[in-house]
Order: sequence, then C-alpha cells, then structure tokens
Amino acid sequence: MEFLILSIFFLTYLAFAIFFIKSTWNTSSKIQRTVVLGFFILLPSWDYVLGCALYYASWPFFPKIAVYEKAEVDGIYYEGAHRKEARCVSGTYLGKHRDVYLTTFSSHDMERGYKYSEALIEKGKTCPYLGGPELPTLPAVFRCVPLPTDPKNPKYIYTQCDPVETILSGYAVRLNSFKIGSFEMNTMSILNRTTGKLMAEYKEIVRWGHLPFFCWLLAGEFGGGGSGGVRHSKPQQTLFYDFQYEVLKLKSSS
Repeated sequence: MEFLILSIFFLTYLAFAIFFIKSTWNTSSKIQRTVVLGFFILLPSWDYVLGCALYYASWPFFPKIAVYEKAEVDGIYYEGAHRKEARCVSGTYLGKHRDVYLTTFSSHDMERGYKYSEALIEKGKTCPYLGGPELPTLPAVFRCVPLPTDPKNPKYIYTQCDPVETILSGYAVRLNSFKIGSFEMNTMSILNRTTGKLMAEYKEIVRWGHLPFFCWLLAGEFGGGGSGGVRHSKPQQTLFYDFQYEVLKLKSSS
C-alpha cells in the first residue's frame, strides 16, 4: 500500500513538472529555465543531495576513534543525545500490571551484564494512565537496575528506573548528534568525572541512503528523512552505540 501511494505521488509530481516546464520553456530565458529545472529536481531530493555533499566533504577530517585510557566499572552514566529521554511503559511483570519510566537504551547495558545504567534525563512525557507514576522535574538523573527474571518471560530483561540524587559512576559518556537532511554527525566522549580527563572519543559521520524523493517531507515513513534506509558510516564499523563498552569494561566478578 505504501509503495502504491508513493508511486502515484511520484507520477503525479513528474507529470506536473513536465507540464509546467514545457508550458514555460519557450517564453522563459535560459537562466529561468535552469532555475525552474533545478527547482523541480532539488525540491524532492535536496536532503539527499545535501547529505551526500556534507558526508563526502567531512570524510577526510572528521571521523575518529581514539582510546587513551580504559576502566572497569559496574555501571555507566550517560549525558546528551540518544540517552536523554524517559518514556512511560505499560506492561506486566510477575503477573502484575505496572506503569514505569524507562530511559532510552538502558536495556542495552543490562543485556551486557552491567549492574546499573544512569542517564541525565532532559525530556519525557508523564504517564497518561490513571494512577501512573509522576515524572520528576527535569533535568534529573535516573538510575536503571535489572529486576529478577520473570518466569513467564525469562528471555526479557525487566528494568526499574528511578530518579536519584547522586551519580554512582565515576565516569561520564557524553553524546552529541547533529542531523540535517540525510546527513548525521555523532560524537561520543568518555571522561573521568573526578579529574575531567578525556579517556576516549568516537566521531562518526552517517549518510542515510534512501529513495531521493520527498523523504524529508515523509519524515521516514518510507525509509528516509534521515532516520531510515541504508546506513552508510565512517568509521565503517557499527561501533558508535557500543563504543563505550570497549572503554568502560564490565568489572569481572570474583
């Protein structure tokens, strides 16, 4: 159904563009023709063209992987992009209904055996359910911990996230992300919170490959808008979301 809608939209746009260009071709100057032709080409594809231009322009100098120091930890603390939201989740745990706040990607840390995941939460929505937990005044630090396994769903890792006054981790993973069109620039800096010393950094550029036709308007509905499609990145490893685990190693139990 989505493909059919996109096909009709494409054919309609193509027919209109051809009709308009033909009807004004003989009465317009060369410069006007160039402008009109460029407009109809770039209107549906500017995000793709801009993304390609920025990606290959920054290719030689921006991407970077550097590890200066490593540490063994029980948990990880995050600040910034990709980790700054809390969402309300409704579900069942140990046979009882629960409404809880979960921080973005915290389950990834639990899956790797970390005892807790902390994050500076800057935005979130209050649970819409009657009697659901209240969202504290933001920004606030949340700490998530794994819960005992539910026998009815033993493969799923349930977590409990609550606001806390103090941060347990002695280190900070700071994330930044910049997006425009089909181009994305991500950075991760890992620091010692006590000394402020930079321990590692990861800088990547991303170009989302998708059909260059109004994906900026469709906002990812058909795999574009900078949030879908084929992910091309440099460095070419898919390490950005896992780099912290290489630097802040899980402390071995003894």
